[in-house]
Amino acid sequence: MKRLLIAEFKHETNRFCPYPADIESYRTHTFLFGEDVFRAFWDTETEINAFWETFHSFPDQYELVPCLSFDTIPSGPLTKDVYELAVSTICNMLKEDGPFDGVLLSLHGAMVAEHEQDGEGVLLERIRKIVGADVPVIATLDLHTNCTKKMADNATALVACREYPHTDTYQTALWTAQLMRDTLDGKVKPCMGYRRIPYLLPLFPTELEPLRSFNARALEMEQEPGVLSVRINHGFFLADIEEMGMSVITITDGDAEGSDHLAQLLGEELWEKRADLVRDFYDVDAALDEAEKLSAEADDRPVIIADASDNVGSGAIGDTTHILKRILERHISGCAISNIYDPESSARCFTAGVGAEVELSLGGWSDPLVSGGPVTLKGRVRALTDGYFRNIGNVSKGNPHDMGRTAVVEADGNTFIITSRAQQALDLASMLCCGVIPSQQRIIVVKSAVHYRTGFGPIARAMLDVAAPGYAVPKPDTMQFRYWRM
Repeated sequence: MKRLLIAEFKHETNRFCPYPADIESYRTHTFLFGEDVFRAFWDTETEINAFWETFHSFPDQYELVPCLSFDTIPSGPLTKDVYELAVSTICNMLKEDGPFDGVLLSLHGAMVAEHEQDGEGVLLERIRKIVGADVPVIATLDLHTNCTKKMADNATALVACREYPHTDTYQTALWTAQLMRDTLDGKVKPCMGYRRIPYLLPLFPTELEPLRSFNARALEMEQEPGVLSVRINHGFFLADIEEMGMSVITITDGDAEGSDHLAQLLGEELWEKRADLVRDFYDVDAALDEAEKLSAEADDRPVIIADASDNVGSGAIGDTTHILKRILERHISGCAISNIYDPESSARCFTAGVGAEVELSLGGWSDPLVSGGPVTLKGRVRALTDGYFRNIGNVSKGNPHDMGRTAVVEADGNTFIITSRAQQALDLASMLCCGVIPSQQRIIVVKSAVHYRTGFGPIARAMLDVAAPGYAVPKPDTMQFRYWRM
């Protein structure tokens, strides 16, 4: 009987966001211990459930020991107490409930704590000191990992998803869990190669060139004998750490030299083509001009405007009003704006009730220099909901979300979805649960950078990505970094 410790500890840290990830933030989202870890994710396309599915049919061969699952929305750095709680819980279980034959983790790769710049690297280092050199320590990562040398030195294998939007996290976790199983059974001996590329990639969908061709190149390399995995990591520049940037991680079966060679080879190809790894974004008025032009054509599909700089999924607040203000100032109608994070305005709507006329000071409640300040809005409360939904698209299908008390307000010919909890609009269910039908809108403004493309792309006339002021500007060339070193 082989024993595995299972744990999930995630955070995508945006050092430009002034709000930390504290224990209350985790309690509000995912804060689970022991058997609750598996129960919470049963029948979902999530990493933890993929781990369970890979091993549960073989109870006489493997014992899965769930430790914890901590996950919350991206924000500023973790507070020391929540980071040390998670790390000490994992390490204490390894010491007190061991020995373990393997450690299988679900991590992100861009975690920064207020006292530790390399969150995952320190965690993996502490784990390695406990279990020793021979116990496999294998982890899934987000594509936006800033994979550091400490992470690579202390893990047996690191496997990031390869698609953005992250439509393949579940499949990546299934593959990674099978890698652990094959390693424990002696079928493979994973050897990992690593190359960091000191280039800061904008938020870049993998469906676009040249990343599409680079992913194809990685898949081509995987067809070589003995090569198990070749993954390109985008990095996450909003974390602002010394070692951030793109990276390549390769895994071969027993060939350390070959794995290193592949990582260096693909890394060099990416570095040489870095001038092509750039993106253009619309400014607010250019996007609105294009949206109005397109929506006037003989095509009733909605035009999607993505407010990438206010993407909650990258550590923004969800309250900026730059696009909202211009819609109102230009007297544009037929827009649905999803989601505006404003607990006070949501509460006012709930007090007023469905059908009531309300006057709101909407959004812009964080730093006015970043958020744009509030907008005065007079409208009618169309609907009030609990804001609960499950993803119906290909990103973590079935995963539950809670936007808190959510109000739908109609004003000036537009529809505003106002939430009491921050939530990226990446799945159609986030609008459907409020009674707003996305396909029936003329223009939809989503506070998302790239993930919205999976849910909203199939119904869209066009998708226009905007870089406005915000805590999560989607390109690094305007950022002032404190810690990054090439």
